[in-house]
Amino acid sequence: GWFPDYSDPDNYLSPFFRDGNFVNNGYSNQQINDLIVKQAGQIDATERENTLKEIQKLETEDLSTIPLLQGAQVAVTGTNVKGVTLDASFRFRYASVTKS
Repeated sequence: GWFPDYSDPDNYLSPFFRDGNFVNNGYSNQQINDLIVKQAGQIDATERENTLKEIQKLETEDLSTIPLLQGAQVAVTGTNVKGVTLDASFRFRYASVTKS
């Protein structure tokens, strides 16, 4: 299956909406391909956000993918364990964990 490598919109766009995408659903939209490439290189945050909004608008019109399942990350600990968190990349970091 697919799992995000890092918390950035491009990490969710390219695998699902570019030609030859991860889900291999045959979806192709040249305008979206071009916008995905464009946003990946944009330095200005406002311009990039506007490009991302445009991609989202176009993709919601095409509706190329409908997720059937959304997983969740869960960390379970005892009451004497503190600092257990999942970071932005959904990875468990041991450095913050303490036990009383």
